[in-house]
Amino acid sequence: MTVLRRGSAGDLEAVAALEALCFPPEEAADRETLAGRLAVYPEHFLLLREDGELVAFLDGFCTPEPDLRDEMYADPSLHREDGAWQMIFGVAARPDRRGRGYATRLLEHLIRDAQEAGRLGLVLTCKKPLLSFYARLGFRDEGVTEKSIHGGVRWHQMRLRFSEESSSEESVSASPLSGAAVSGFADRLRQSRPRPSGQVERPEQRYGSGGRGSPSDLFPG
Repeated sequence: MTVLRRGSAGDLEAVAALEALCFPPEEAADRETLAGRLAVYPEHFLLLREDGELVAFLDGFCTPEPDLRDEMYADPSLHREDGAWQMIFGVAARPDRRGRGYATRLLEHLIRDAQEAGRLGLVLTCKKPLLSFYARLGFRDEGVTEKSIHGGVRWHQMRLRFSEESSSEESVSASPLSGAAVSGFADRLRQSRPRPSGQVERPEQRYGSGGRGSPSDLFPG
């Protein structure tokens, strides 16, 4: 049986082991960084366990900034729970369990969380071979980013917007959202209410089939 839940400090050893298994050293997050992420934003750290064993996870924090930059990977204190954008730092799945849809399941859950929280959307970076995987979930390629050279790699930034109107509401600096952006995001956050369990619209119905397989070998940690 597979169980999806939020992370906690007690998951550090299993998370660190899976991170090291899935990513090359120059891209993997170290144990200290993972501990910080679990401590600061556990509600945005999703774990998937199968028969008690950790088989996949993803994590990322929220920010008013619209673009993912390298400093975000190493500094969990930059998390802002009221941030308009949900960042995704890494998606990892055991190499011997890939092809079972674990990555898609985690991403669908995070997409639903972000939408129900009233956020503008989600942002991630990936290598070119994974563009089509994320496109099936609704992400659009914005080209090679100049704000991240994590691991010495050329990363493509991809974005999933919940509404095209969000393009006029983005923050362009590390400062909090201001003016119309604050008003628009705050209104959505107040009005957002999770649907009853029997009425939740599945993300693949909104964005198309998510496909299968884990992107962990091509995704930054």
